[in-house]
Amino acid sequence: MIARGGFVLAALFGVSLLAPPAWSRTAGELYRDGVVARQEGRFSAAVSMFEEALRLQPENADIHLQLGYARLAEGDLAGAEKSFARTLEIAPGYEDARLGLAHVAFRRGDSGGARRLVAHILRVQPENAEAQALFRRIVAAEAEPDQHRWRFDAVSERSELSGGRRHWTDSAVNLSYGIDRVTTAAARLRVAERRGLTDVQIEARLDRQLAEGLSVYGAVAVTPDTDFLARTAFSSGGSWRALRERAGWGPLNLLLDVRYEIYPGARIWTAFPGVEYRLARGLFGVSARWVHAEDDGSAVADGYIARLDIAPEERIGGFVGYADAPEISQGVLTDTQTLFGGLAWRANDRLTLRFSLAREERMTFDRNTVGIGFTTRF
Repeated sequence: MIARGGFVLAALFGVSLLAPPAWSRTAGELYRDGVVARQEGRFSAAVSMFEEALRLQPENADIHLQLGYARLAEGDLAGAEKSFARTLEIAPGYEDARLGLAHVAFRRGDSGGARRLVAHILRVQPENAEAQALFRRIVAAEAEPDQHRWRFDAVSERSELSGGRRHWTDSAVNLSYGIDRVTTAAARLRVAERRGLTDVQIEARLDRQLAEGLSVYGAVAVTPDTDFLARTAFSSGGSWRALRERAGWGPLNLLLDVRYEIYPGARIWTAFPGVEYRLARGLFGVSARWVHAEDDGSAVADGYIARLDIAPEERIGGFVGYADAPEISQGVLTDTQTLFGGLAWRANDRLTLRFSLAREERMTFDRNTVGIGFTTRF
């Protein structure tokens, strides 16, 4: 038995000596395999191969170029820009690298910079089909914001309460302006009525896309002469595309919103971390959020919100969801359970109509809400 085991070990050791180790692959082999991986959509593997190839041939312009396009496909704009710039340092006339920089600029919202780079390429290579296609996209993107730079949203809700209590109403209008392709400023006016009392809240918000798949926002709201809404509220958050769309599945976005509200008798902060995922080529979207709220006393509440969107990008779409989460009512954390849903009809590229229903249960009463609204772009 010992002799036979020794023979097997010796055979395995011999085979391992004959098998070429991973580090023995040449730069040319790594380059070819990396190109295949990039063409097949295996961008992370392609990046690894190109980086290994560059350790063997650090001055190879072709490898730097391919690494740039693999990083671009992954959404790593800073890394792609670095690779394309290095390509041009080695080979100043490499127009494919200049085209890569144009793609980076365009994705960042710098249409002017992208246009200048593409114009240079077309002067040198007037028949460059990819540069021509990118130029058309730039022209279309520059024209589109001029047509739909403004967005106006309006929504109104009426809630019937159990036990003979007086109904609630909550209405809001929001006007936003696209400063450029990555920055949007908005102002919101909200009018809410509870038990015959009316509060008017004004909010300002700024959204900014920092990179491909990464966006953040900040907002501040004030309610002069408040009766039940927060006197001052600060909100911030963002979303990050953790996984890109692949073969009709995805993307996967990580979400985080944080709100700090100041009431006449309390201060409350709330966090809403969550995930959002698209499937079946965008036909369905699922999202889930955890809700954690604390006041400046000792009250702490946790809950969740789950939602399914159906055909959100189609002409007619809808959503349904359930929430078992705390709600802030007059500066007090209140446990609620809510079943909600709605429909959206996109009449055309500029007008969308919305309708929603919700059934909410809490310790003291139940609440049924009907909402209508619309969005228009101009």
